[in-house]
Amino acid sequence: MSKLIEDGLLLNPRWHDGPFAGILLSGHNEVNGCKLENPVMIVSVATEPTADETIGIGTKVYTFKDSGAVGDQINLGGTAALTTLAIIAKINADNMGTTDITDSPLCSAYVLGNATKILLVDNKAQSHHASPAWVNDGAKVVEEFPWMESIGQHMLLDFDYFRVPLTDTNAKPISLTERNVGSYQNFLY
Repeated sequence: MSKLIEDGLLLNPRWHDGPFAGILLSGHNEVNGCKLENPVMIVSVATEPTADETIGIGTKVYTFKDSGAVGDQINLGGTAALTTLAIIAKINADNMGTTDITDSPLCSAYVLGNATKILLVDNKAQSHHASPAWVNDGAKVVEEFPWMESIGQHMLLDFDYFRVPLTDTNAKPISLTERNVGSYQNFLY
C-alpha cells in the first residue's frame, strides 16, 4: 500500500496562497489525476553537471560552478541529488515570494519523490502555452515532462513523483474532521 505526497500541497498552512491553490482534490485523484491552477514542469538531473555548464528558464540563465557561486551561479553539490537541492534553492531564492508579475520567470521549485527530480511551478502563467522554455547546454539537467496543467494518474501512482510508501516516517496522512455534525450543513474538512 502507499499514499500520495501532500507536502507543499496541503500541509503548508498558507497553501491557498501558493501555486497549488487551484488543485481540485477528490477522493479519486489516483484514478482521475488532478487539475492545476498554474502549469507545472518536471526537470531531472540525469547526471552531475560540470562547471560552466548552463541551464535556464526563459531568459534567466544559471551557470554551474565548483564553488564560490555568486549572482546567477549555482554551486555543484558533488552528486546529482545534492545539485538538485542547490538548483531548487537558487530558483526559489530568485523567484519565490516576489509579487512583481512582470518578473520573468516567476517560478518556484519543489522536491519530488525521486531525489533528482524537480517540480517547477509557473506562478505567473495560467496556461502552459505562456510558460517559459527550459534550456540547457548539455544533456545532464533535462526537461522530463514539459509544462502541463494537470498531474495525471501515472504520475500520482509513481514513486519517482508523488507517491511514497506508507512506511515512510515523513509522510503524514490527510485527516478529515466533521463540521456541523447532525445538521444539513455537515461536511468534512
